[in-house]
Amino acid sequence: MVTIKKYVYVLFMALFVVGMMSSCNPIDKINELKNSLLGDETEQVDEDDLDEDNNASSSLSQSSDGEEYKAEEPQEVFVEKINIDSKDFSIQVGQTKQLKVKTLPEEYDEEVFWRSSDASIATVDTEKGVVKGVNEGSANIIAYTSDSQLSSSVMVTVTPKSNPNYGTVNLGYGTYTGDLKNGQPHGHGTIVYSTSHKIVNSADYYAKRGDKFEADFRDGRISGGIGYWYHDGDITAINP
Repeated sequence: MVTIKKYVYVLFMALFVVGMMSSCNPIDKINELKNSLLGDETEQVDEDDLDEDNNASSSLSQSSDGEEYKAEEPQEVFVEKINIDSKDFSIQVGQTKQLKVKTLPEEYDEEVFWRSSDASIATVDTEKGVVKGVNEGSANIIAYTSDSQLSSSVMVTVTPKSNPNYGTVNLGYGTYTGDLKNGQPHGHGTIVYSTSHKIVNSADYYAKRGDKFEADFRDGRISGGIGYWYHDGDITAINP
């Protein structure tokens, strides 16, 4: 009997919707149909009952104190610890090395950037962490977080290219660094004088200790073309 009443009640609810679309009072229409089917002993559908059913579904979206329920927004995750996955290292001029970082936690919502303490020695891609040797020397490569302001660094030492046709030789009166052939100056290079010495066959070009001369050489001797003598804070162009 209870099951039948529930079924009839659901049916009447549907009829209520239909009645709302008609010109007559939907409550009267439902009660009239109930009486014709079940007799006068059936419960009359009351508007307050319908309102309670409607309010019951809407109350599901409210909290116990009547306020609307709002889902908690996820909190941002920041880096707590950062380390570069490399110890201090060396690369040659022109070589590159990929660096990466290890963080705690591994997943985070901020960004990690890179910078070099001396871009004239070594550069690093700001976002990718690729280091490139530029000139001989040392520089620090630093990884840092955008928000939590944490950082980690390693030192890179940049060495000259490994080239048997490039190097430094002792000339007796100074040292030559540059292109070589059979162990002698051949190509472009620079002499740093350790003693006073004539640069070319002219009394006007006499280098003192500490002076430099940059030029092109062939088979150990200065070749044609203009060379540059660095002395006493001046630069003098010399055409052998």
